[in-house]
Amino acid sequence: MDRLLKVGFEHAGHWFLEDNRIAFKLDRFYKDSNVLYVFVVDGEVRYVGKTTTTLSRRFYGYRNPHGRQPTNTKNNANILACLQAGEEVDIYVLPDNGLMHYGSFHLNLASGLEDSIIKTLDPPWNGKPPKEVAQEQEEADLQAPDFPAPTGTFTLKLGTTYYEQGFVNVPKEATDLFGDHKDTVEIYVKDLPEAVLGYISRKAQSTGAPRIYGRSELAKLFQQAYSLGDTAMVEVLSSDAIRFT
Repeated sequence: MDRLLKVGFEHAGHWFLEDNRIAFKLDRFYKDSNVLYVFVVDGEVRYVGKTTTTLSRRFYGYRNPHGRQPTNTKNNANILACLQAGEEVDIYVLPDNGLMHYGSFHLNLASGLEDSIIKTLDPPWNGKPPKEVAQEQEEADLQAPDFPAPTGTFTLKLGTTYYEQGFVNVPKEATDLFGDHKDTVEIYVKDLPEAVLGYISRKAQSTGAPRIYGRSELAKLFQQAYSLGDTAMVEVLSSDAIRFT
């Protein structure tokens, strides 16, 4: 791990158990793409990966794998086994600041270093040759997330305030489906592949029901997927993930 820290890897978050399923918390880099990431257990690098999409979307694939994504399924099982055994699974990321060039061409750090790191460190969860792993990861990046069955649903009308400011009020009857004040929430809109990372406020409504803020990024997705005044169904995928359908 020391060798990775020396070349610029930074701690970004960790995996944890939620209702006996794996979930992730990213404190930084959740919107970054074209980056390398590693999963570290008790100081040992267990997995090295690369994503061409955002980290939050890539990790959602690990959290909700399906049969067409064997790498997602395998890593889900590996992470789950570690967490159930009481081990910590940390996430480290090598951000690409875009400053490296060869002539007028940008050098992608993730593409340039992935093979070498895997060959040198031989992480036990990688298994396949780096090129096969990279190809499978890229295919997974291009697929829409495989959403789990919702734990609950509610409907709301996308009036001017929601549509233009990028937040929604959760009805009182759905209060218990969500987390605590200031918890983060992944917000998906229809089948658009990119998630917005919003947050919960439990002080904005007098009932104590959550208000979910996604701000300008969520407003842009609303305006891309809906017309002003449309009624949307909201699927609650977990206490920290929702999807507008």
